[in-house]
Amino acid sequence: MHRFNFYFFTLLLIFVFTGSANAQFGLSLKYVSGFEDIPSNVPNRPNDRLQQNGASLALDYRIKMVNYGLLFGPEVALKYLSTNGIDVYDVSNLEVGKVSSIKSFGVNLPVTIYPFHFNQCDECPTFKKANFFKNNFFVQPVIGYELRNWTTDPSAIVGDIKEQFVVAGIGIGADIHFGKIIRLSPIVQYKQNFPITDNVLYHQKLKPASLEVGVRLGWGR
Repeated sequence: MHRFNFYFFTLLLIFVFTGSANAQFGLSLKYVSGFEDIPSNVPNRPNDRLQQNGASLALDYRIKMVNYGLLFGPEVALKYLSTNGIDVYDVSNLEVGKVSSIKSFGVNLPVTIYPFHFNQCDECPTFKKANFFKNNFFVQPVIGYELRNWTTDPSAIVGDIKEQFVVAGIGIGADIHFGKIIRLSPIVQYKQNFPITDNVLYHQKLKPASLEVGVRLGWGR
């Protein structure tokens, strides 16, 4: 009976929230500056912090909490990093190749918060004209899961190099409206990866991070 009540009230809350919500779709393209935490091949030396460059493409679906300055929903993202300076060594500490790229697949939950718009009227006639910063600036915390696959050159150095991470981050941005349903949103976001599995190339967990700068094209109310 207690479990039934829990499910009932959960469904009731979902109904109440979605009854005052509108949906949005989005496509994001970002430049990614990745910071790889690479173990040094020199004994007792701290890890090297190497910067890599790439891009990220993401699709999202968000529910808008009308009058509360809040959007949330799932995001699916693909990321590609072209690596530079990541060498591969054998057990005798001889260089046998390089890492050529790191590809990622992620599932995230970004929460877009308009901190200066909370509990105000979205549908008022003056909403879009009153104050650009107040009505369009947002903060975006995000949490998610990321699966990364490393490619080496030559490819036969090792087998599959895969890692799994929990990802957490924070970003800021602003909406530029084109009519009632189209918006272009520049965004800057920092993400930190927390490892779940070891990297088989180094036999330990790595802790990469990334700075992402780009734009989201959104449509919907």
